[in-house]
Amino acid sequence: MPMQNRADAMCVYEMLMKKLTPITQLGSVVPLLSMDASMGHCPKNGMASRQQVSATIKRIVHEQFTAESVSELLRQLVSEGLDFLDFAHRSHVCRLHESFRYASAFPSELIERLGMATGAARQAWVAAKQNDDFGSFAPHLESVIDILREQAVLLGGAASDGYSLYAALMARYEPGMDSYMIYDLCQTVAKRLAPFRQEILDSGPIPKSVVGKPVNTATQASLARMLMSSLGLDDRGIAFGVSAHPEMLAVAPGDVRLTSRFDEADLLKGLTAAGHETGHALFEQGLPEHLAWGRPGNEEHYIQSLGIHEGMARLWENMVCRSAGFWQFFTMYFSGLPELAELRNADGLYRSANIVRPEMVRVEADELTYQLHIALRTELEVKLLAGDLSVEDLPAAWNELSVKYFGVAPENDAQGVLQDIHWSMGAVGYFPTYLIGNLTAAQLWRKFTEANRDVNDDFARGDFRKLQAWLKLHVYGCGHTATVNGLLSHVTGEELNPDHWFAYAQEKYRGLYGLSS
Repeated sequence: MPMQNRADAMCVYEMLMKKLTPITQLGSVVPLLSMDASMGHCPKNGMASRQQVSATIKRIVHEQFTAESVSELLRQLVSEGLDFLDFAHRSHVCRLHESFRYASAFPSELIERLGMATGAARQAWVAAKQNDDFGSFAPHLESVIDILREQAVLLGGAASDGYSLYAALMARYEPGMDSYMIYDLCQTVAKRLAPFRQEILDSGPIPKSVVGKPVNTATQASLARMLMSSLGLDDRGIAFGVSAHPEMLAVAPGDVRLTSRFDEADLLKGLTAAGHETGHALFEQGLPEHLAWGRPGNEEHYIQSLGIHEGMARLWENMVCRSAGFWQFFTMYFSGLPELAELRNADGLYRSANIVRPEMVRVEADELTYQLHIALRTELEVKLLAGDLSVEDLPAAWNELSVKYFGVAPENDAQGVLQDIHWSMGAVGYFPTYLIGNLTAAQLWRKFTEANRDVNDDFARGDFRKLQAWLKLHVYGCGHTATVNGLLSHVTGEELNPDHWFAYAQEKYRGLYGLSS
């Protein structure tokens, strides 16, 4: 019998959630196993069996999520029930329907095969980065890329067209946006940014950071925990550790795992990375209740805007943790720590956190150089998928593009082609979401600061409540099911517009470097 009203639609929705809850619960084991390995808690001899367990769970989740019983409930809701549902539940159903169509494109054996390949690749990447040995990682990356090409073709990509394959993979990270447009946006932002960045570099010698003396990892990790608590993370819902690459993984409601990495010679690197992962974690802690067990497979199958997720991370990292007010507040935690006594220079730390330089490592780059890192990676990923660039030649190609974008090549592969974890995880097409995130963060920040012009004074007092409340009201509630353009149109009145990021960057960095407008 056709649905007649909201009660009918919600009845079917609840039946769907009853189906999805155990599927999602089973899938939540995967990020737990992944983070356990990242933090070094899995013994070396157990890694192979751990990878098999993870791959098997992914296969089972895929089989259960794409089952006919789930398909029929989704079909009923999409064809008959959407008009009866409120915005939150309607958006969730649309995301689930898109996720189902995506997952259904693949046979379960491919999901398991990719899970095994990425599990081995991730382990190989950790060792390769530590030893600056790309050759040991290359065969694993080759296997991952081969399977991703299979996926892209099954999603409709043309096997002979790298842009088509890339667009197919990228679409799962940014629903509702044209993937070709995103690729072009990465390149056009880099071109538009280059003259301004060069103007800054030409304005004088690169400023020297006030961070000089080494600070041990234990002290930095303790400061990172203080940073997380200060920004509003519920300590009862997180576990924090140290890993080779900063990460945040949402395991289950009330269980968010995050890590940072620390450089004893530079306190700022680990703290800004912690600020980034805190932004991710705050977004997850703001997850609406009806979505608690409603994202089966999470990033494996559930399609949501990662640009919004990265936007939250980049907003807290850059607009907050790289602000003058934040450092006026945060230096209070340096009291009683002899190795930090000379660092109670809030203005010096603010300027040091925003030095523009040709930084080779993406997660340690300033806001301007960071955008160029994304353009570099998108170029390489398209060529890899097209077969125009072999994995063997990837380090040389990386170094060549580094000279193009930064004017210098990295000293070694650990600081170049091996620096990111993403390719070992099969996340080809993910990097553009960072650029989308930067632009999204700036557009939301403009809207927030229009009504909160004294926010820097709030930050200087350690008061982040206005921003927390605003994001909870406008972003956290709907951001897990909205598209970037849908969210921005609703909150700011217009779709994604790079002009807001350029206006933000010009105002901030011209002020920092004393450049005329």
